[in-house]
Amino acid sequence: MSFQITIVAGRLGRDPELDRLKSGTAVCNFPVAANDRKRDPKTSRWRNFPTWYQVTVWHKEGERCARFLRKGSAIVVVGQVRSEAYLDKDGEPIAVMKLIAKTVRFISDYNSGEDK
Repeated sequence: MSFQITIVAGRLGRDPELDRLKSGTAVCNFPVAANDRKRDPKTSRWRNFPTWYQVTVWHKEGERCARFLRKGSAIVVVGQVRSEAYLDKDGEPIAVMKLIAKTVRFISDYNSGEDK
């Protein structure tokens, strides 16, 4: 038996897009950036190094995300990661981290880690 679960906390990179299958099933998609804070060796300043996830949320949870989330919204997503690779229009390899959400939690005040 095997099991895989991923938890990502981050902010939306754009507004969610809600679509419906021919069956009427709702599916919502949006990108989320999870930042890894590291000190830049050249400047000694802290910088964010984002990892982007393409999140897919199904059914009522997807409808809720489309209704209440916007670009910059802070969330925690629990789901399964799938990686995909393809060639772009110039023939360059592209890797995408897809996160199929089981649950999405909205966070009202998320510390993005930015220096104030």
